[in-house]
Amino acid sequence: MRAFNPGREDIIEGPSICQDGRTLKEIIDVNPRSFLGKKQYEKYGNDLSILVKLLDSAERLFIQCHPTISFAKKYFNSDFGKTECWYILSAQDNACVYIGFKPEITKEKWKQCFENQDIEGMLSLMHKLSVKKGDLIFVDGGVPHAIGGGCLLCELQEPTDYMVIPERASKSGITLSDRKMHGGLGFDKMMDCFVYCGLTESELKKQYYRHPNLVKNRTVSIVDSKITDKFSMECLQLSGEYNADFGDTYVVGVVTDPTDNSTFVAIDTLFNTAADVYQKHTVAFNRYVGNGHHIAFRKAIGDVDNQTRVFIDSLMVRPMDQCLRPSNITVSDITAHTARVAWTENGTATRWIIEYDTVGYTPGTGTQITVNTNPYLLTGLDSNRAYAVNVRSICTDTSEWTNIPAEFELPRCDESCLY
Repeated sequence: MRAFNPGREDIIEGPSICQDGRTLKEIIDVNPRSFLGKKQYEKYGNDLSILVKLLDSAERLFIQCHPTISFAKKYFNSDFGKTECWYILSAQDNACVYIGFKPEITKEKWKQCFENQDIEGMLSLMHKLSVKKGDLIFVDGGVPHAIGGGCLLCELQEPTDYMVIPERASKSGITLSDRKMHGGLGFDKMMDCFVYCGLTESELKKQYYRHPNLVKNRTVSIVDSKITDKFSMECLQLSGEYNADFGDTYVVGVVTDPTDNSTFVAIDTLFNTAADVYQKHTVAFNRYVGNGHHIAFRKAIGDVDNQTRVFIDSLMVRPMDQCLRPSNITVSDITAHTARVAWTENGTATRWIIEYDTVGYTPGTGTQITVNTNPYLLTGLDSNRAYAVNVRSICTDTSEWTNIPAEFELPRCDESCLY
């Protein structure tokens, strides 16, 4: 993404330059479907839908606000706003962030502080939150915010550079031009970029603050669909040596042209639970729409130069069983002792078996319950424990278990019960 820096419009700043001198965008533009994937390409074309930054703040950064999608469409002709989040990688003892308006906010108060350049007045109308390593701060479009000094963070956001800044000068003496402050909107219209919705501190933390619990050597969701539908983030905390082996996960699908990888359409993901052992998998192609006649397999993730070898034997194509295996297990609404499990039913089953236990348990040895609702709320779970859950359908017989169990971790009660 090219940066918008007033006074430097003739200088190309921002795009990633690769080893051969081309920008990353130029390389993607050669074959965007292969680089970005079919779904991403069909929805966004050649454009990336996320932007990732590492920020190390030596001082408090400017107070600013980014547009919502509706505001960005109307005034910037953009399909993206700039919703973002900050995952704190490290923080000094006195590190803090400013985010969101307090209940007493009005547009008139905010505008008066801006016109008088009353910076302390602006900050007093916003919440000040102390932050520490592992905290997550979500920043929705229209919400005023400022990162305090002493924060090293990973910032994940929509891929735009749109912002308005009501603060003219920084503590270190950086002075902004009018255009940099209002982003081309003009100062009157700039005030409409802010959403004047005041919250109490407890309401703000419930909506914008998280402290996810990490599990050593396991991937934990940091940002998911419960927070936003615009991006997601996962964290892998390593302890000592860790070998990441993705060789046991494969995608099976259909290609219309065996010589063109871009025609691959994924149908299901296959997961082998043990190495050097043949395992049976059943894949239902009933939802495939297209004219492909070739079944294809590919590795789900990992080093393309160091592929794990897979052997396929006794491949059979036959009419589908009536009792189809469920797929796409998701876990949401996680509390200290409960979690809501949902899945895709690929047949006509109305009853299912759910099995769950600590991550890494041997299938068939976990707690099993029969249910007749989807989704289903698991209760009586242990806080601060990582679980795996699997589902199978009940018909005249029972289906196979889903290919990949879902993993989730419950927070400590003392943290989950705060807000």
